[in-house]
Amino acid sequence: VAFDHDRSLLEAIARAAIFKICDFNPQSLANTAWSCASLAYVHVPLMSALASQARVLLDCQGRTNAPSRAFQPQHMAGTAWAFAILKFRNEPLWDALACTSIKTMGEFKAGRLAGMAWACAKIGFLHQPLMDAIASAACTKGFQSLELTNMAWSFATLLVDDVPLMEALAWQAISTIASFSGRQIANSAWAFATLACADRPLRDALAGAAIKRIGDMRSQELSMTAWSCATWQYLHMPLLAAISAAAQIMIMDFSSQELCNTVWAFATFAGADAPLLESIACAASRRILDFAPQGLAGTAWSFAALAFEDRPLLAALSARAMNTLQGPEWTPQGLATIAWAVASGAVVDGPFMAAIAARSIQSISAFGAAEVGMLAWSLSRMPDLSLAWSLLDVADTAPLAAATRHAAFGAVLSECEQRGAVSEQVDLMMALARGCDTDLGAAARLAAAHRAAECGFSGDVELALLESRLRKK
Repeated sequence: VAFDHDRSLLEAIARAAIFKICDFNPQSLANTAWSCASLAYVHVPLMSALASQARVLLDCQGRTNAPSRAFQPQHMAGTAWAFAILKFRNEPLWDALACTSIKTMGEFKAGRLAGMAWACAKIGFLHQPLMDAIASAACTKGFQSLELTNMAWSFATLLVDDVPLMEALAWQAISTIASFSGRQIANSAWAFATLACADRPLRDALAGAAIKRIGDMRSQELSMTAWSCATWQYLHMPLLAAISAAAQIMIMDFSSQELCNTVWAFATFAGADAPLLESIACAASRRILDFAPQGLAGTAWSFAALAFEDRPLLAALSARAMNTLQGPEWTPQGLATIAWAVASGAVVDGPFMAAIAARSIQSISAFGAAEVGMLAWSLSRMPDLSLAWSLLDVADTAPLAAATRHAAFGAVLSECEQRGAVSEQVDLMMALARGCDTDLGAAARLAAAHRAAECGFSGDVELALLESRLRKK
């Protein structure tokens, strides 16, 4: 109420608190931080003062006989929660909270353990000794559904794969799954899938519970559940059908990332019903300005993998990508993926492919063999091979690994063979030979000469054949 109607009151309280900060004990520190977080009130000087006083008290922990000056588990978890909610990352404070929590971990109840882990994950604070201590203590605790979900989510978010903990949480989840909400089911599935915990009874329990709670799930939960199934490679047709039906009803509520994740999940299983794809295409076209490069590439790939061509969506994706191509968010994988998706369609957008080629050539040294091979294949699908040759010219001189260079030439060579373009095949083989002084180079020269001879070429090709034979001797 004060925040809504009298911000000046909060400002006055904050100034007074800073003035009296040395009088604050752990309880008053935690309560003040909790209040600010609950009001979403970020007062930087106050938060800095609270952090400073908390560090002083935490550093004195164990060296004072005053119980009121000692942090208890509820104080540490509450303070961590408040600072995480306000996204106020004071590294010395978090280090002090971690060290003191480890020393008193045996006093933490299940809820406090989950709260501390959640706060660390929320703020992105990875303190491995703290997470190890939390995991060790948590294995023997009994968690409520929300606490269990938060614990699993926290470890997955920080990518801390503690097998004993995840096995203990999986067992508890199976036995208490009936009490899970739709959000808790989705978050748990996401966490276990992220950490590759593929316990079949757990997956079956989550799938069954998700079907029962499908009407309670929002767009984010539907997307997360579909993503989890795909990441697990867990083909559960009744669950996917339920997700599809529910998603179509609320498709306009999906964010760009949720649309991308959902269609990617169904593309991973190489199957989705047309009504779902049509609704996703329509929603994605309307939200196209919200798509980041990764989402553009992922969505384009998914529709291409499903062989579902929606011309308006493809045009929207290409236009959006064209406007963002010079941005740093475009990775080699993203560029190669969207090029492959466009090249896989019935109609290839020439100007867009030319823009992808130019952008890729700028950063060709960052491409690996898989990305450059996919890109080269995509460019070779154009009626005119000039874009592919431009890429190969750069690959021929750039400081690329041998496998990366061979992937580029091999992709275009395969397309030339399908087209019956013998002269281009010979040129490619000779280019490969020039860049390799090993037996592979000799083999490439010999193959080029034989291929040319089969088609009646002579002159330089015969010289190449003679050179190859002489080197072999």
